Amino acid sequence: MATNGESARQWLKDNKQKASESRIKQIRDNLNKKAHDLSNADDDDIDDQYQGVLEALEIMDTFIEKHFAPVPDTKETSAILDSSSLISDTSSDVPLLSSQEKQARFQALLKTSKF
Repeated sequence: MATNGESARQWLKDNKQKASESRIKQIRDNLNKKAHDLSNADDDDIDDQYQGVLEALEIMDTFIEKHFAPVPDTKETSAILDSSSLISDTSSDVPLLSSQEKQARFQALLKTSKF
């Protein structure tokens, strides 16, 4: 496949019935790689070639979007924010511990934990 818009159109016209989705996407990826390579080149003479590759890439992208895009789900799916309390019983108070009790509980946890 030549790398310009007209050749991309002609290739799709001739091959869209027999080419698989993966093959068309592979060609699109190859065009993308070629465009990337050309964009990094220092040669001024490749500007026309680069523009042709970009045009072919756009045509392939449009074809893929039109023919292989996932069908949107007809059901409306929206996220519902659940702002209910995570704790069912909020009336119980947390006991206040003295610093000695806190220290004793912490030391007990240290003894039971494995490092």
